[in-house]
Amino acid sequence: MPYNPFSKAVEFSGFTFDAYADRAIYWPLARALIVADVHIGKAASFRAGGVPVPSGCTEKDLGRLSVLLDHTAAERLIIVGDFLHAAEAHVCMEHVTPWRKRHDHVAIDLVLGNHDRKAGAMADELCIRHIENSFEEHGLTFIHDPDHADPAKPSIAGHVHPMVTLSDFDGSGVKVPCFVMDPTLLILPSFGSFTGGVCLPNTPSRRRFIAAAGRVVELPRAGAGSKAAATATPAPAAEAGRTIPEARSPAPPAAGRASGRRS
Repeated sequence: MPYNPFSKAVEFSGFTFDAYADRAIYWPLARALIVADVHIGKAASFRAGGVPVPSGCTEKDLGRLSVLLDHTAAERLIIVGDFLHAAEAHVCMEHVTPWRKRHDHVAIDLVLGNHDRKAGAMADELCIRHIENSFEEHGLTFIHDPDHADPAKPSIAGHVHPMVTLSDFDGSGVKVPCFVMDPTLLILPSFGSFTGGVCLPNTPSRRRFIAAAGRVVELPRAGAGSKAAATATPAPAAEAGRTIPEARSPAPPAAGRASGRRS
């Protein structure tokens, strides 16, 4: 089956973004693809510590990025933290370097996350601009940790790997990634395929968009008159079990904001 990225137009702080089921957003105004928490080299870090986990996550995630960059014709890639996972991630540069050369026409801005700092600097030849804490563009702040965002300014962040639990008729449930949108804060799901996540609570002012089964679907808000205030049931239930199409790799609460923490 050919890979067909599914997107949903969402409005945040007066701007329109395309939210993709592959856990990224595209900002047409800036011609920028925006992701968070790629965690390149996480599996390699586990293996270095003696944990026998499968390989291939880096190639898969870079392939997904390539598909999205090609599909959107993005001129920029903004990463709001944690492109790398740890120092052991540098063994994955054999995959990152050719990927970067393939997209050498794309400017890459990386807001350093806590894992990026632990991992150490990347080679200059990758031409990735490192931004220490945050930056602003068109009135939006791009920052890694939502707890450090100014509530008075609209911000796009990552770090907490937001998820939501979907409940089936028999009481079983599954956690899936989601975009979380508060009035002045948009939290992106973790882009990496080998990452966990934290379920954030539903609130009347919070919008949540699940990214699963090749679709982006908004869930009911708290107080919408259904049990969805606590959990949400996908419709139809069978769709939740569909396999997300694989990318073809080319040749806190802080004053009522985010709740849940990631290391």
